Amino acid sequence: MKMASIAKYFDLGDQTHRSLEDVRMNLEVVKHCATVLFLESSVPDILTEMSWFSPRRSPRKQSNDKSLPSGVKESLASSSSSSSSSSKTDLSLSSVDDATTDIENHPIVSLLTECSENDTSCSGIDPSDITTLISKLHIGTLQTDAADEAQDESTPPPDPDAKDENFLRVDEVSVSSIRASFIPGSLRMELFHDDDDPLQLCVDSLKIRFGISRKFLDHLGRPRLNIVVDLPPDLCKILDEANDVAHKLSIESGTASEWRLTVMRKKGFTNYPTARLQISSESNGTEVYQKEEPLETIQKLDFSSDEFEELESALLPGTLVDAYFSLEPYDYQKMAGIRLAAKKLVIHMKK
Repeated sequence: MKMASIAKYFDLGDQTHRSLEDVRMNLEVVKHCATVLFLESSVPDILTEMSWFSPRRSPRKQSNDKSLPSGVKESLASSSSSSSSSSKTDLSLSSVDDATTDIENHPIVSLLTECSENDTSCSGIDPSDITTLISKLHIGTLQTDAADEAQDESTPPPDPDAKDENFLRVDEVSVSSIRASFIPGSLRMELFHDDDDPLQLCVDSLKIRFGISRKFLDHLGRPRLNIVVDLPPDLCKILDEANDVAHKLSIESGTASEWRLTVMRKKGFTNYPTARLQISSESNGTEVYQKEEPLETIQKLDFSSDEFEELESALLPGTLVDAYFSLEPYDYQKMAGIRLAAKKLVIHMKK
């Protein structure tokens, strides 16, 4: 069946035909269908026989009559048929009685009864309403939630100022040790320091030259989340060397893409170099913290590509940020260069 049809049946919304949104909807469809299969395998004598959740049925037909047990539907169908025999009628009535008994002893009804003792929103739920059942039962998450709670109690919150061993300070980098290579079997390039350590940097107190601009939009019409920062001389040397190493390898590979310099030096402002830090709003993207001075209290800032006003107001020109970022070469749509992907930002806030 079409993903949009199943998503509509499970009340997951309309398909947008955008790559990322469709992937997320696909995942939700799989989770809901897996729950259906789990329920049918757990209580096959009831669910499969009564066909309340059978995946072999059409969602459109299911939505029309799913509120009735199959025994009642068989009874209605047999009573409306003028040619049905008395034996079939007796069988249908028997099915109604069996269905009523099954409903009273239905394992999901007992689960909802137990649930309603702690959650009044569970009361009155139709056991055949699979969408509501999925949202209320939370099958398979109890142990995980308990483990997460135990971990939250025993594990202290992360310290954004703590040094990550995967990120190098500027004074720890030797420009002669920077090298670039292609990942075996692909055209994707990576930058390394020394042996096989990815080139990732940690720089304190970078001054923001330009904050988030609403003039530059992505393919979905949302502002691009990036900032332009001033670069100290020692950081410039590292970025210039990484740029030269990656550019040389790119030329040797035979690409025809135009190379964009990592360090930006505007005409007439060559003594004021800048670079652009890319901010990701994905779940595993950039972590952003606010550090209030002089008390140095730390607070995590949650944001998304659709709701970034708080982030925009925090990343104003002149603000200082501690930046943890990786150097990621790219070659896309005839443009190539090195993207500075921010993994963590600590914004210095003054009262």
